[in-house]
Amino acid sequence: MLSYIIFGLCTCVAYTQDISWTWLSGKAVANEPVSKDQPGGRSGAAFWQQKDKQALWLFGGETPVGHDQPSVKNDLWRFSHGQWSLVNDGQSPDAPPGRQLAAACGLDDSFFVLFGGLGNNPQAQGEKVEDQDLLGDTWIFGLENNKWYTLEEFQKTEGAAFVNGSVPEARGDMAFWCQPGDTMSIFGGFGKNKTLYHDLWTFDLKTLKWEESTLSVSIPDNSKFASHLEYPTARSGSTTWIVGKRLFLWGGNILPTNFRKKHLMIGNTGDLWEYNQTSDTWAYRLGPRIACTTPGKYGEQGTADAENMPGCRRRAAAWVDIHGNLWMFGGDGVDDSQESVSVFKHSKLLSDVWHFDTVTFLWTWKGGSQQGEQKGVFGDIGQHSSDAHPGSRCEPVVWDSSVYNDEERRERKYFYIFGGVGHDLNGHDGYLNDVWMFDTNMDTSVLRNAPYAGPSI
Repeated sequence: MLSYIIFGLCTCVAYTQDISWTWLSGKAVANEPVSKDQPGGRSGAAFWQQKDKQALWLFGGETPVGHDQPSVKNDLWRFSHGQWSLVNDGQSPDAPPGRQLAAACGLDDSFFVLFGGLGNNPQAQGEKVEDQDLLGDTWIFGLENNKWYTLEEFQKTEGAAFVNGSVPEARGDMAFWCQPGDTMSIFGGFGKNKTLYHDLWTFDLKTLKWEESTLSVSIPDNSKFASHLEYPTARSGSTTWIVGKRLFLWGGNILPTNFRKKHLMIGNTGDLWEYNQTSDTWAYRLGPRIACTTPGKYGEQGTADAENMPGCRRRAAAWVDIHGNLWMFGGDGVDDSQESVSVFKHSKLLSDVWHFDTVTFLWTWKGGSQQGEQKGVFGDIGQHSSDAHPGSRCEPVVWDSSVYNDEERRERKYFYIFGGVGHDLNGHDGYLNDVWMFDTNMDTSVLRNAPYAGPSI
């Protein structure tokens, strides 16, 4: 069985929506192996969108290798103009170790940055995050010479002496944000001694140095005490997006014993936080600050309401439009059919679509099923269909239409999704390698606001 076990049978529910999906490439069935021209099924890959070259970079992730022992990769892929190309197969001695759920950003036309993540561990039993699974290294991939460097090596190539300053502790499944040409920020994640972190660090893409925020340094390590402060609880797997200097963080897992591979709902939350980089302050906005104990509140499709609230979840796909509004798909969490949360129940993989307005602070259910564990409906590849939609999933890769030089796509500003772990055409669970285009242009609020698509991280 897969390390990420998906429970329950597929319950297929018909629904209508003002959004639509188109299957573009990849397979309709799970666990497709890697080939010379496509990455194969995988989840939790690190990714960064290089907008100046209309390209997406993808590193590693968890893949199936047979029976019950999946593995993590260290290959590097480039997606541009609808085609995958293998840039580095990871076999050279200077390549980073394989990993999943790492943080990644980059500096256009210069380099790709990779930090941390969860690595392979032959001794792990599949239900724990062991210390030796955790990575705390920073790697740089030079885009001009297609070469990997450790942070120390790259600092020397830039003519700067290596500074052995403070760096984040090893971790994986952390929240992170990319500010193009500026910084990469990370928050929390699974850490050593089977704990969750709640520190905030920033990596300057120009000085190549890490620095912990002053507020973060002052927050006590005791997470129970810290939970009473105007500061997010320690967590992993949150959804993030950026509006100017404002960093938004929503949901995730806040229970240290709710390891990723357990697939439980008992630690997922749905609180929204906003971090102001200028003032170095956090502000709590809405949602439950404790683990969710109620189903999602969907309301009327397409209608914003203060009562609406997605079921608590982690590792959803997310995009942000030019107005800073969030578009969120799927994840691992709670749908609308569960009356309570307990240690005896498993979370569900989701396929619903939500919109969050950062001006009104209102959620709107835009489409997708209210019930989890949905199989994918594919139709004909490349052909639009009002019935088609991806299967329920979490931990995918996302990007926007700026990776295409197709004028019509760039004008309409579509969103895109690749892979993750979830349900395929037959409702079977596994690692996916399908590419989907997400079209919000028929939505009346989108037409009114004329959004510009962009990945949330």
